Amino acid sequence: MKKTIVIMLFVVFLPVVLLLTSVQVTVNSDRFFSQQYTSNQVPTKTQMEMTELLRVTNEIQDYLLGQRQDFYIEGTVNGEVRQIFTEREVKHMVDVQVLFKRGIMLRNISVLLLTILCLWLWPKDKKLLFSALLV
Repeated sequence: MKKTIVIMLFVVFLPVVLLLTSVQVTVNSDRFFSQQYTSNQVPTKTQMEMTELLRVTNEIQDYLLGQRQDFYIEGTVNGEVRQIFTEREVKHMVDVQVLFKRGIMLRNISVLLLTILCLWLWPKDKKLLFSALLV
């Protein structure tokens, strides 16, 4: 019974940690966005310079991480400074920010629970710990 519960906890929490960590790493990767902007010809389609796109991307990243209060971001499009996102997009990003923050919180709680589980199992049953990690 104990073995089944331990393995189930690892099967639930470890993928959550890995998935949400990879999402956060990707969202915070300027290199990833730069490559995607280039391969999808975003500068041409949006009429924005690559440096301006990356600046706006940094503003979006700051917003998602709660380091920026609002999502009203200005940028230069075709030589003209203007609001980048529509009101509908701004409202949508409020929901995205909530989801992102909840995802980070869920990931952090999962890391904490996995750490506690590992620390509890280490002195008691290393074999069970390693078998749970390998499932």
